[in-house]
Amino acid sequence: MDYLKLTIKGDPRGGKQYDVSLRTPDGREAHATVDNLPGADECERVIKLLATIRDDVGAPENAARIGSVEEFGKHLYRAAFPDQLREMLGDYLYGGDDFGIRIDLARAGDLARAPWELLRHPDTEQFLALRTSSRVVLTRYLASSVRRPAPPQQGTLRMLVLLPQYSGEDRLDSEGEWKVLQRALPHLDAERIELIRLAPPVTWDKLHKELQEAPPFHILHFGGHAAHDPASSKGSLFLEDESGFPDEIDCEVLADLLDDHKSLRLVMLNACEGGRLADGFAGLAKKLCQRGF
Repeated sequence: MDYLKLTIKGDPRGGKQYDVSLRTPDGREAHATVDNLPGADECERVIKLLATIRDDVGAPENAARIGSVEEFGKHLYRAAFPDQLREMLGDYLYGGDDFGIRIDLARAGDLARAPWELLRHPDTEQFLALRTSSRVVLTRYLASSVRRPAPPQQGTLRMLVLLPQYSGEDRLDSEGEWKVLQRALPHLDAERIELIRLAPPVTWDKLHKELQEAPPFHILHFGGHAAHDPASSKGSLFLEDESGFPDEIDCEVLADLLDDHKSLRLVMLNACEGGRLADGFAGLAKKLCQRGF
């Protein structure tokens, strides 16, 4: 799949202007300076609106909320793709091929919080992420100077799977996710990838021991609860204690542990709030990206 790279750079002096650039896979570039991109407050308002309508989209009281979200998507499109940038994007949108938009938010400031998945063409009134004629994949990207070693070209890729069940009201269907994982990889040769599930309860001590004593892992998959503190922009992820109840782990501590496992290259976080945006990426996702995962 070809990727267009959209780069957003905020004013380092704290102003409201942004430098926006778009680079196509064949090397064409266009640049613009804009001052009408949505601010952090507007982005947060829309994110909260989404949370109120996701459970019952068709309810009558949601009509105005959905309309507000749609208008935000069109405003974001107009602001992010002025003039020449819009023409370049249009060449790909109507070319009929699948492509991706990789959004570099490393220096975007408050605009990193924007829900870019809501980009909506102002003329066709179509969300880019929902196009059927050509599939558009939006990828947030955080540059890092750290490069972790590539996984082996030969031999077995080993995936460590963490699926806390949790006791009480926080209980999750970890068995269902384990079956989904197993079904998702049938096309891969059993000698090429090996799934190793950490037996419940998924405790900090058990994870620490597994990473220290087992043969090297290349991939880690986590399916469970996470949290984000907007006041501190920090995140946490919940493992289990010995009784199976949620055990909150600071993202910095967990990132340090995973960073020490030198063979680990890819981390999959299936967790609410695990990638919540604030100053780029929040919590564990940001910390792992900074370490080259």
